[in-house]
Amino acid sequence: MFLSEKERVGHMAEDLREESPMDSLTAEDAAEPDEWQAEVFSETDKAQENFSQENFSIEDFSQENISEENASRKESKLPEDPDSKSPQSEDVPHLVPEWFIVHTYSGYENKVKLNIEKTIKNLDRTIDGRRLEDWILEVRVPLEDVTEFKNGVRKEIQRKLYPGYVFLRVMVSSQSRSMNDDIWYIVRNTRGVTGFVGPGSKPIPLTKEEINALLKTKKEIELDFEPGDTVELINAGVENMTGVVASIDKENEKVYVYVSYFAGRETEVELSFSDVRKI
Repeated sequence: MFLSEKERVGHMAEDLREESPMDSLTAEDAAEPDEWQAEVFSETDKAQENFSQENFSIEDFSQENISEENASRKESKLPEDPDSKSPQSEDVPHLVPEWFIVHTYSGYENKVKLNIEKTIKNLDRTIDGRRLEDWILEVRVPLEDVTEFKNGVRKEIQRKLYPGYVFLRVMVSSQSRSMNDDIWYIVRNTRGVTGFVGPGSKPIPLTKEEINALLKTKKEIELDFEPGDTVELINAGVENMTGVVASIDKENEKVYVYVSYFAGRETEVELSFSDVRKI
């Protein structure tokens, strides 16, 4: 059964919003990776099992280390079709920006973002004649704005849209759409990163439709009451009066409450979210 582009993007967003397989790990667990590291690293990354915060430094991204790692990755690649590239493409490859997603340990999204940005700033070498900042254009932890109403108090907060994931905008070959091996090595070995979203260890770029849908956010409203709940009216010019929530209009931030005014007769009144408090 074939899925439409809209259905495929919807499934991807649901998968990213679901609890990350690493969400059960705490920051304290992640700080001591040696005990469980072999269980969470993929088969292709076993050579990196001894990677830890103590021995992590910018020197780990030296040309010698990167070349050694890439040699093993290139051995498994299928031979390229000599007719698939133009004579000039190897000398002056045309690059285009693409979005990728990496998995992180639970609670490490912002730390991964800062670590990658720090590496971009401090790495004193070029990759194929370009500085790292010209390869990795943007590192993003998608956030959504949330308005909370609790006990009649309004509060504006920001929340991670996809916990356990970080989005990267990286320059890639316009022909292969694949990530440069050196860039793969640097990102994959950033502390807190557990892998890329894609089959095996191969990063797969998102389509324009996918990235537009995944990064499109709308304002969310969270309430501590729902239809059928008994609430107390506050800030509405009426004291010591209760009612039952009939319906909620989040778009206009209104709640409709059944209130008994005279002789037990119920009247539906329109109130703001901040005018009621759950009992």
